Amino acid sequence: MNLNTPLFAIVFFGLFLSFNAIAQDNGTKIKPDEEVYTPEQLKMMKEIKSIIRDNKHSFLKSLTKEQKSRYDEIQKLKALGVNYKIIDKTNTAFMNTLSEAQHKSRQEGIDKRDALKKAFRASLNEEQREHQTLKRKLWLNKTRS
Repeated sequence: MNLNTPLFAIVFFGLFLSFNAIAQDNGTKIKPDEEVYTPEQLKMMKEIKSIIRDNKHSFLKSLTKEQKSRYDEIQKLKALGVNYKIIDKTNTAFMNTLSEAQHKSRQEGIDKRDALKKAFRASLNEEQREHQTLKRKLWLNKTRS
């Protein structure tokens, strides 16, 4: 009977923590973006997403067959969860194959996106920052589980 008591306590404690985590996760309500951000901020968010999508599309369109093959290999490694050091080496080799025009176009897109992100962040009030932090935490929890 003495052997079962610690085992019971461990199982009970584990279940308690599990149910507590589930309750906390389900209890967190996130307001829709439309209730938190101004119309101008929502427009900026859409623009940022559009810039990212358009830049990726134009970048992929500019790749040669060999470059596209290397890019696809990197994406497969990321999807498989391969060690980041291996992905970094493969990505560095891939980036070295890009032409000057591809580098310039890519950097221009990154700069445009970053400028808009900076302006968006500067427009946020404290409640909006807290909203973003909460969304980020919940997103990270979902991606880790």
